[in-house]
Amino acid sequence: MNSIVSPFEVHERRKIVRFIFGTIIFIEIYLLLSNTLLHQFQQPVFKYLDLDITYYLFHTTRIHSFLIGNHIISMAFDYALFGFSILCFLHPLKRVYLIGFYSFFFCYLITRNTYALSHDHLFHGVIFAVFPFLFRSNITAKFLWEFVRYIHLFVFSSAFFWKLFRGSCFEYNHLESIIKLNLTSYLIENPKSIYTDLYTWLFLHPDILYTLWVLAIAMEALFIIGFFTKKYDLKLFYIGISLHICFYFFADALYFPILIMSFSLLNFNRSIKKNE
Repeated sequence: MNSIVSPFEVHERRKIVRFIFGTIIFIEIYLLLSNTLLHQFQQPVFKYLDLDITYYLFHTTRIHSFLIGNHIISMAFDYALFGFSILCFLHPLKRVYLIGFYSFFFCYLITRNTYALSHDHLFHGVIFAVFPFLFRSNITAKFLWEFVRYIHLFVFSSAFFWKLFRGSCFEYNHLESIIKLNLTSYLIENPKSIYTDLYTWLFLHPDILYTLWVLAIAMEALFIIGFFTKKYDLKLFYIGISLHICFYFFADALYFPILIMSFSLLNFNRSIKKNE
């Protein structure tokens, strides 16, 4: 059966979950190296209060204060988060581990954003990608995994429409402004870097910058195709990776945790059959 609600084969579900949690472990190592795990927050005082209803409800439980207010507790929490990730990778069909990870990561996400004074959506890709596999039913998991695919397509295609309707795609110096806004400190602190030389060269050739800007917007527009056919999913997968690399280079924005949803564009069942 090839219908949207056809059940996963066991080995297909196992492989997808391992792909997801292999990436999540990498993300957690990045968080550790960037000093943004809870035990590395040094018991902050200030909180970001201009949030949505989910944050307000979570704050009423005082869980965020409990986690961040004691170094030993926050350290144990971070170790548990790592532990659940490893267990999910090793035992991808054990829902108890998946539910444990999901609960801990949800708490981490809200607590991190609360005390980082930012309501970013960087890690929502993890929330969406793991959610389908919390369910025992393979039919439900398959249906929700397909839904993740549409969310991923929406992320890129809506970015295209946002730039189109706001007119930013017609602004000749828009990409140059993004680079200067996000990379000013790097350019000042590393005046002799090869990247600084490259950015400077691009500033002197604005036509190339604008061409790259229009090209990136056109690549985002290609994701609209995915709403009508899966024929080009693999190409969209590589286009998405290319866009994220460009985001990091031109805007110092690492959206890798969102990219985890791009696994929904891959046909794991077909790759397994080829290996067999």
